[in-house]
Amino acid sequence: MNEFENMINGLKDAKVPEKVWNAYKDTLENLPEKNTDTGTHHRQWNKLTKAAAVSIIAFGLLGTTTYAAGKYLGLLDFFHHTSTKVPEEALELVTSDINQEEQLVTESNAANYTVKEALCDSERIYMVVEVQAKEAGKYFFIPEDALLEDTVSQWGIDSTLSVAEYAESKGLAPLHVNVNIQNSDELGIAVVTMDCLSVSDDVMDIMLECGKTLDAKTLDVVCIGTTWEDGAAQMEDIMRSQIQFTLTDISNSQKVNYLPTDDVQIPGTGVKIENAEVIQTELGTYVEIYYHTANTDDFYQLEFRLKNQESGSGSGGEELEDGKYVWRIYLDKTSLDDSFTLEAYDSSEKNIYGTVELSKQ
Repeated sequence: MNEFENMINGLKDAKVPEKVWNAYKDTLENLPEKNTDTGTHHRQWNKLTKAAAVSIIAFGLLGTTTYAAGKYLGLLDFFHHTSTKVPEEALELVTSDINQEEQLVTESNAANYTVKEALCDSERIYMVVEVQAKEAGKYFFIPEDALLEDTVSQWGIDSTLSVAEYAESKGLAPLHVNVNIQNSDELGIAVVTMDCLSVSDDVMDIMLECGKTLDAKTLDVVCIGTTWEDGAAQMEDIMRSQIQFTLTDISNSQKVNYLPTDDVQIPGTGVKIENAEVIQTELGTYVEIYYHTANTDDFYQLEFRLKNQESGSGSGGEELEDGKYVWRIYLDKTSLDDSFTLEAYDSSEKNIYGTVELSKQ
């Protein structure tokens, strides 16, 4: 029995009401074929933190967090509420058997951190980290960027109160919580995005998502978990813990090379496309566009996309060496033809500079 089946069977054993269980099964069975795209976000390596919406699986069906408090929220819960398209075969890559070590960085920390689930392939990492208060009944956990006037329903709590109102009604102190990847440079991670969902007042689950460029089957990951009270102004007011663990990429990765059909320069720029590599895994389709230009402004101005193809979950560029660059495009799992058209554009001005046809080799 695989990790995914174990997880589902574990839920069934938790005395979930039949109506909820049937709705949950229906959601999971239809998740990979979900056609809506409202949760897809274009990312250009700008740091983005999203306040999470209501999770229909854990909260919407029950209207309270009573049941959720007994179970952590897994990747499927986060994929559902962000409408992230996940192929069925990618679910086989999800693991909850993660050996990890947590140690204090500061003298103390109000929370413990546990990596509950992870999913990775050759290009991308997803993980869910649970932040749980060491002392129950003292704090109300909120995301790093939350304001006291924000409504708590953003994180799946069945209430219209603001953070300040909710915390006061419960006699709790608001406490900001966050998790990030410390050795991101080592792993080739340019940006980490996150979603937060409240499991209970002093337990919050955080999903981290990031692309990576490190070509390795074994990934040693170091995360930093932080907590701080609202209004903290000094570095010493931030409590920090370090979490270390290893992820193993068990995906099957296939790479195909594409070359331009013509040796052309993108009009109005110094850009010449050298080649494109299309990488297929169980989780997604990734396109890496390699190009060169003597004009560094081209790197900051130009973006690339596949013509007539949905943008997927993000894209972004990186300088490899002097005058040589790569633009990476993260697509939902798809099949590409023997040739495709690459479009060079300026997103800020909505200006299309030109197109380049590439063919499979």
